[in-house]
Amino acid sequence: MKFASFNGQIECWSRIRFIRGWLIGSVLLLGLTAFEVQTERLKGSGLAPYFLPGSRVIAILTPYELKAKFLVGYRAMERWWREH
Repeated sequence: MKFASFNGQIECWSRIRFIRGWLIGSVLLLGLTAFEVQTERLKGSGLAPYFLPGSRVIAILTPYELKAKFLVGYRAMERWWREH
């Protein structure tokens, strides 16, 4: 019985770590996209498509200027991925 509880705790912590890592990646991508830093590297990134939806959600909570900059970069990245 003790082991079942311990395994449940491990599973819970691994989910929390996954979500935390995904949020950190999304915030970093938000900054890179909003300020057009290394956009060529982002276009070649295999993980960026997974973090972009999270970045878009986080952008909703940011001030208007940052949100506007992010959306310009986001749309450019989206167009590029659809073409390639």
